[in-house]
Amino acid sequence: MAGGGNIEKRGGNSYRLEYAAGFDTNGERIRYRKTISAKSMTEAKNQLALFIAECERGEYCNMTNMTLKDFSDKWLKEYVQIQLAPATQLDYEKELKNWILPALGHIKLKNLKPLHIVQFYNSLETASRLDGKEGTISGKSKLNLHRILSSMLNDAVQWQIMASNPTTKVAPPKTNKTVAESYDEEWTAKLLECLAQEEFKWQVITCIAIYTGMRRGEIMGLEWKDIDFNNSFITIVRSSQYIPGVGLITKEPKTESSKRRLTVSDFLIDTLKKYKEYQSEEKEKCGDKWIENDRLFTAWNGEPMHPDSVCNWFTKFIKKYLLPKISFKSLRHTNATILINKGINIRAVSARLGHANTSTTLNIYTHALQSVDRAAANVLEETLTNNEKIS
Repeated sequence: MAGGGNIEKRGGNSYRLEYAAGFDTNGERIRYRKTISAKSMTEAKNQLALFIAECERGEYCNMTNMTLKDFSDKWLKEYVQIQLAPATQLDYEKELKNWILPALGHIKLKNLKPLHIVQFYNSLETASRLDGKEGTISGKSKLNLHRILSSMLNDAVQWQIMASNPTTKVAPPKTNKTVAESYDEEWTAKLLECLAQEEFKWQVITCIAIYTGMRRGEIMGLEWKDIDFNNSFITIVRSSQYIPGVGLITKEPKTESSKRRLTVSDFLIDTLKKYKEYQSEEKEKCGDKWIENDRLFTAWNGEPMHPDSVCNWFTKFIKKYLLPKISFKSLRHTNATILINKGINIRAVSARLGHANTSTTLNIYTHALQSVDRAAANVLEETLTNNEKIS
């Protein structure tokens, strides 16, 4: 062993390289091994030097003894941090740290079996929530863990580090379908009545959510150039998000379907015209403290508004007027549910919501579609059945 590196000739042009790189936390020697093909010992020595440099930079994948934790580090660096949005990166890192790695991280990839996955999923059935609330983690959270683990191991197969993905042999965790919270027409009318008592900025934000079904981040990302006052269009091309440790970021919609142009009502266009004048007055009051910005919704000094401030205000608003408890996101569901109940084509509703597939809309709004189905049955009865009794 010279300088931590060693070469062993295996026969023919085959050589095994070995590099000793210190000790692990258990005091055991860390060894990296790699079998190569070289025409001579001189060439093998050159490859050893490159191999040692690769190991010291932390770039060598020791596939033989690589654990799930080892691979997750590589996966985050080579795929997640490059290809995925910051919010998704944060979610993956959190779920790996809190759930997946504590249960499976120590297992070598070559030894990871479907039974390990089954046991992990079973342990989630009694796992307590991490947010301090009572109860176990939700079915949606379990399914998210499955998707992350499956995606990571699928990449391990694609990168030829694993022969097969054990999650494909395991049934995903069961989830209980939940009905998307929303208001009916009566409660929506009541909400709008109460809304008239609030600051104009909050009125406009809420009306956009109800009348367009836009996501919170999309509303916060709106700029005045996105509003076509002459043709009554709103173009959605960006989303504003807050990432802990990073701050406010602006990102492109996650799919092409999310990048869309919505036709809006005359009422909403008139409201936006009034709001533009309102914002100009606020800007004058602020004077030279105003930070020039094209965003519709800003803090007092013109800086982009924190998305969480919308949810915080809405929670207080609902409580103040004793309205049924829903979240700000539920206004998007309210929009979709009312449109479906009014007979608007599901494809049109899906396109307005920015869903990549109509199946997503169908899955979320099953309850509204069932209501329409009952109404359809009644219409057929009224239309086709005559008044005479069948004897």
